[in-house]
Amino acid sequence: MVNNSLVIELVEQRLHLSEVDIFCEKLKIDRASFFNECSIYIAKKFQLRTLTYAEADAAINSVSSLMTADASQQGDGFIFAEPAFSIYLAFDRGEYSLKGDIDPVEQYTRPLIFKILENL
Repeated sequence: MVNNSLVIELVEQRLHLSEVDIFCEKLKIDRASFFNECSIYIAKKFQLRTLTYAEADAAINSVSSLMTADASQQGDGFIFAEPAFSIYLAFDRGEYSLKGDIDPVEQYTRPLIFKILENL
């Protein structure tokens, strides 16, 4: 289901909920499963260093945007898909440094991604 061409669509922010729904219908899964599958794939590719941080971060930000759009359609009581949301938060930690002398990707994101994937 998830492959490199889908990740490119996410990196370039060309995927919308209507396309997500087509994937979901074809694969007989719900949106949450789609978000989780994409996020896990992105995290694994990042961990294997076949996606750069910038590529993975852009792709996971697109997944987050799609989850937010889904949430706005679902209304009250919506819960973000897990582990997709945790993976998003791990990449978010790499976007800034609390201390100017460290690499936040290596200090925060990589260890968090490793731990998330290890617990799957």
